Amino acid sequence: MRVLCAVIMACLLQISNQAQASPPYQQTNPDAYVATGDGPLRLRAGPGLNHAVLDLLDDGTPLAILGRTSDSIWLEVRTLDQLRNGWVFGEYVDVRINLNRLDTSSGPLNFRALISNISPNAHHIYQQGQQLGNRANVFAKVGDSITVSYHMLQPIGEGHYDLGDYDYLQPAIDFFSEADVHGTNAFAATSVAAQVGWTAAAVLMPKFADPSQCQLNESPLVCEYRLTQPAFALIMLGTNDTGYVPAVDYQHNLERIIDISIEMGVVPVLSTIPPRTGYEDTVLRFNQIVRDVARRYDIPLWDYHYAMAYFENTSLTYDGVHPSLPPRGHDDVAIFKQANLPYGYVLRNLSALHVLDALWQQIVLEAE
Repeated sequence: MRVLCAVIMACLLQISNQAQASPPYQQTNPDAYVATGDGPLRLRAGPGLNHAVLDLLDDGTPLAILGRTSDSIWLEVRTLDQLRNGWVFGEYVDVRINLNRLDTSSGPLNFRALISNISPNAHHIYQQGQQLGNRANVFAKVGDSITVSYHMLQPIGEGHYDLGDYDYLQPAIDFFSEADVHGTNAFAATSVAAQVGWTAAAVLMPKFADPSQCQLNESPLVCEYRLTQPAFALIMLGTNDTGYVPAVDYQHNLERIIDISIEMGVVPVLSTIPPRTGYEDTVLRFNQIVRDVARRYDIPLWDYHYAMAYFENTSLTYDGVHPSLPPRGHDDVAIFKQANLPYGYVLRNLSALHVLDALWQQIVLEAE
């Protein structure tokens, strides 16, 4: 009976979700253009000068407009390549649409805008993976301490969560909870491709593989993919690289991770890295590498940095590196009430669920 109810609920919510679905893969007609007449326009994490600068947009950059403040002074935009999201001062934008038709918002954060570039190429990789025996309802976690932490997704896998206003995510949770992954489900599983202190190079090096689970000369990345046969991989590496790894080496290692993923039929979802205190410029430079790699390989991008920067005063813990916990700590990292949203691991979990929901709707369901 419980399974039947879940199926009925999934169908009903699927209809609702399709009406709220993310924008199409590629919008060809811009809603607006950057029109400074001179220098670049600051792309900010939120609607106001107090929000962090995420990037600089050149004069003439084409934009899609996602939302606006009630007075239309600030506009929420996405570059037409779908790889940069944020807010801009409307005075420096040449708008080509009727803004009155857009929803008004000064918050909360638009979580649907954090996942982009789910392209026909992602569909192609997915189909190749299905032919290789990869499991449609399994995702792998690839990363460092921010990923291997039991604060990330594990409470969802254990059933300790409250979706609140985001109950449309339940069907995706149900779907990705079905398969056995390391003796549990994909949310609660501990990945052999994620470990404390890892750089992008570490996941490619056999010496860091778990000898009890991995084969001789097998990298942690290949080992995880072989063991779990995932259709998708949530990949975020780079925070540790910012301290000492040259940008060219970081890019090379990131590209190798993507190459291996595609070769094994796993759709790589590349995530921007969060802010790091004292390394702000390096983080922005590395995140530009992440976006460039996502663009060249034509793979999905998860803009976690945008979410963290939106709540820059609360999203990092005291060490300036790791995402913060809500006031009640681990017990609330998957309790998605408004008061918990400004904290880093809550943002990580809720944005990850939106990523998985988009992958399920736009790739898995479309392939059926």
